[in-house]
Amino acid sequence: MALRSKSKPRSSESELTAAHELDFANSKEDQAYARATTANSRRASKRAWDWYKQLGEVHYAISRSARIAGYAKLMCVRYGDDGLIEDVVDDGPAAEHVSNIYSPFGGTRGLIERFYTLMKIPGDSYLTEVRDEGDPVSDGYHFLSPDELDLRSFSRWRPQRGKIRWITAPATSDMNVFLREIDPDDLLGRVWVPDKQWVDLTDSALQSLDTECEALFLLTKTIKAKLMSRFATAGIFFIPDGMSTARISGHQEQVAGQTIDNTMNFIIATMQRNLRNWEDASAWQPILLKGPPDQGEKLRHIVMDREVFETDMHLRGELIGRIMQGLDSNADTTQGVGDKSHFAAWAASDEERRVAVQPDLESMCFSLTRLVLHRKMLADGTSEEEIARHGIWYDLSESAVRGNQQEDARQGNDRGLVSNKATRRAIGFTEPDAMVGDEFVRWTGRQVKNPYLMTYGLPEHKKIDWEMVKEVQSGGGPAADSPADDPEAGPGTDSGSPDSGESDTPRANRPV
Repeated sequence: MALRSKSKPRSSESELTAAHELDFANSKEDQAYARATTANSRRASKRAWDWYKQLGEVHYAISRSARIAGYAKLMCVRYGDDGLIEDVVDDGPAAEHVSNIYSPFGGTRGLIERFYTLMKIPGDSYLTEVRDEGDPVSDGYHFLSPDELDLRSFSRWRPQRGKIRWITAPATSDMNVFLREIDPDDLLGRVWVPDKQWVDLTDSALQSLDTECEALFLLTKTIKAKLMSRFATAGIFFIPDGMSTARISGHQEQVAGQTIDNTMNFIIATMQRNLRNWEDASAWQPILLKGPPDQGEKLRHIVMDREVFETDMHLRGELIGRIMQGLDSNADTTQGVGDKSHFAAWAASDEERRVAVQPDLESMCFSLTRLVLHRKMLADGTSEEEIARHGIWYDLSESAVRGNQQEDARQGNDRGLVSNKATRRAIGFTEPDAMVGDEFVRWTGRQVKNPYLMTYGLPEHKKIDWEMVKEVQSGGGPAADSPADDPEAGPGTDSGSPDSGESDTPRANRPV
């Protein structure tokens, strides 16, 4: 934990997680700490993982926000004396360390989405550097869930430099457990949301919603059972006794004291055939019966009362709303905005980024700064003062939805804010579509209304007598040898025309 205590962490007022550096190779205290915390996290998050996998609404709310967070681009920044970002570091060792922060399981997006998901479900994770066994070059980083770590091989009474087992797939009835080994030096540390009562325990959003998730799960199963029940959905088809006179063949028989009704058997067999061959046009053929005329009107289809469904669906919607609120997810973005305007939809999406996504991204940047960037810079021999001025930050601008990006690109190009290349990309064109050579010269001629440039490079350009065009353009007015008097009206003077906008009537007396 030494790196964290060297200086005050940047953006400490918005910190949500704790980052604890672990030394598995030499510290028995860290080994004992990891064994205890992973056991507590596994026990506390078991049901939370069940709800995430079994409730589609919970899965969608968390994965949707994680995908929004995945748009973030990590960058190396330098802080000023006031603790604010002073500049973005594009080159040098520090920038190179940040560029190597990714996961072999999904790249940078996979790393960010993994972190966000773990902060919502178990509220706990372990950052490891990923490398193949015996390979000195690492292949990025990955956040591990406590369920994925097996630390039982470590001794309880002395430090032991062994291999940490990473469970990549649990054992089932038809396969063994899949494992990867982690060198103790590669397990960098623990990142978790501290519990408000016990700081080394975790506080996850989904664990506190256990009662609501269980109620939603049971209610969903109840509704499914009702939908699958033929008695409640299909109802009852009532056939009076008199219809039994319409026999297919033979007469009624008795087997084990029960009467075999050919009419009922015929109806059941016909219904089953229609259900099996629902795509066949013959399935729409009505069932034909024959019997006494007064019995036909007594055939009835009795449908059971279904008002209970409306109540169940209302309770289910209320539970989903409470769960979304507990997960810091905007209900409008996860359940739809209904008939709200586009501005309301954009406001809901912006609120989700600001309330649910950005705080966790800040926490991840804080953790990666302490456990990766500062550790690497310290190994490079950088001074502690210079280390404290560097950090990792994010750019989430690509997740913003702009209503009219094409018009914004045109306006930005006219004001010299964005390049022609960026404008073409925004309006959906590529670089081969750009105007080059003679075409650009002709476009310039149209802008300045110069006929010479407007026809430049065209076959007709050589056929035009440009000296004559020049004389026509420079002429204008009466001929030089004209005997007429010079016009009194000149440029910038009153022409005296009746259509002139000026009048001798005072403005106060003019009609409105």
